[in-house]
Amino acid sequence: MQKLLENNTATTEQLEMIRNSQPQLAALRNQMWDLQKYLDHYPTAVFWSNFLDMVDILHRFVYYQREGNWMGHLCESAKMLPYLTAAGHFKYGQQSLPLYLSETKKLPISAPEVHMALM
Repeated sequence: MQKLLENNTATTEQLEMIRNSQPQLAALRNQMWDLQKYLDHYPTAVFWSNFLDMVDILHRFVYYQREGNWMGHLCESAKMLPYLTAAGHFKYGQQSLPLYLSETKKLPISAPEVHMALM
């Protein structure tokens, strides 16, 4: 990895730009939190904010499925739990998906070869 970074100056410059942009990203994150606190006073804004969060989770879930990114798949599956339960899908939100997530967390111990194949 280090040789790749040393040989590819464009990649090194891009990584340096990302490192230098951290203060701006932190400021943007703080502004987004302030906006979210402001919008919490308006029911319609809360509805649309939740809707966009759900769509974002679903979008990332489909992306990770297509890319074969196992850890991303599990992360987005876990983020779906509160929405599934709130929507009344109790078999998914309280039974099936939590069991699936707990079993997949045990894969490195119970089936290391399967775990390695998924990583």
